[in-house]
Amino acid sequence: MRRIFASATLAAMALGVAQAHASTYDSTVESYNPLAYYTFTNQTGNQTQSAVNGYTLTLENGATITPGAGPVINGSAVPALVLANGASGQAYATSTGSTGLMGGVSTAGTILATIDLASLPSTNGRIYSIAGESAGGDDLDLQIENDEIRFYTNSGGSAQTAPLTSADLGQPLFIAATFTSGGAADIYVDGTLAATAGAGGRYDSGAPFYVGQSNVFGGRYFDGSISDVAIYNTALTAADVSNIYASVSGTVSAAPEPSAWLLMMAGIGGIGLMLRQAKQRAGGRLESPLAA
Repeated sequence: MRRIFASATLAAMALGVAQAHASTYDSTVESYNPLAYYTFTNQTGNQTQSAVNGYTLTLENGATITPGAGPVINGSAVPALVLANGASGQAYATSTGSTGLMGGVSTAGTILATIDLASLPSTNGRIYSIAGESAGGDDLDLQIENDEIRFYTNSGGSAQTAPLTSADLGQPLFIAATFTSGGAADIYVDGTLAATAGAGGRYDSGAPFYVGQSNVFGGRYFDGSISDVAIYNTALTAADVSNIYASVSGTVSAAPEPSAWLLMMAGIGGIGLMLRQAKQRAGGRLESPLAA
């Protein structure tokens, strides 16, 4: 009955493969169709390229990309944009030239970034810009102000979290900020909703995308490292954000695909047929599947 046991094993393996199928962080982020996704793995000279759509960021004033400086994702520490700005640094990254991302976000959007703070903004007496597309009267700014993570989507108010503390220094924080014009602006920290507010109206300003410093509001240099920055022209849902955050560990399980179900059912059907045939050959006696 080794054939029966082998067929059972194959069917079980097919089911196990389907259940254990896991999405990596990168593929999960990209599955929601970002405008740009900067993993900081594609660098030429002082420019780094988005993993989708080819948009570039130019490193300015001593900004560097350091392998392994980011958080552990899917078992390995990822590269990060390192902005050692302390009290007076001026390093950041910004879209420039014909391949820079200019605008693209109007009535809905999302910014993702994982940050690792070297200091609190209150220590250096300034706001820290994380990422966005600043424009006078039509902001799209994810930043830390008064030690609170804030998300501005127009010239009015913002969603803002409780203040960060010294306990948050040197710890990767996964941040997702989403908005729908005329609806809600939400901030998620490590996959959990941390703040919400009214988003107000917004139009596509066509402003360049930046990381670590606003292109409009000066002196907002981020101090620390930023990794895996993505921007969307859609508002991700709470379930989307939770799914992306879960994929940091590579354990987001997908339901078995139709082909997997068919393979599994075919295997089970084959087992039943061979069991019946074996029983007939044995004169009604059914051998153990483990028998020689």
